[in-house]
Amino acid sequence: MVGVSPPAEAGFSFNDAPVLAPGTYTDSIVAGETRYYRVHLDWGQRLAYRLTVPAQDGVRVQAAAFYVTLASPLRENADQSAGTPTYQLIGGEEDQTMTGSSLVPVRWANRDATDSDLHPYSVDGDYFLVMDASYTLARPAFTMPFRLTVAIDGAAEP
Repeated sequence: MVGVSPPAEAGFSFNDAPVLAPGTYTDSIVAGETRYYRVHLDWGQRLAYRLTVPAQDGVRVQAAAFYVTLASPLRENADQSAGTPTYQLIGGEEDQTMTGSSLVPVRWANRDATDSDLHPYSVDGDYFLVMDASYTLARPAFTMPFRLTVAIDGAAEP
């Protein structure tokens, strides 16, 4: 069927995070959960994503917060590009969208950078999208469906 995104069930830890290729996927998260995906980046590549949570009937404005963070292959926090909001308050009558990208392309030289925010981008391998849905601010807890688009920018370098 044209226009339908394939489902992708996120893992519950770094260890069981599924690998996502560039594309668009659907999944859901329950308020209070943390879920994980991995995306393989080679030298010279960056990760970009768009996450959309559709409006849901009966979910009030600011019912929960949805956080999206990045982690390096060493499982350390990896800052996102400037101006990227790392969370969105979920609920209400409008769809909510978050976009983000890795701070810089993956390069060996990032480990020697004077800006320590670049250090997590000095190893090629599996980078992680970590999705955290705060405990609901409304009762009862609810499931948040979402659509996630993943893109890799840059050609792999030797």
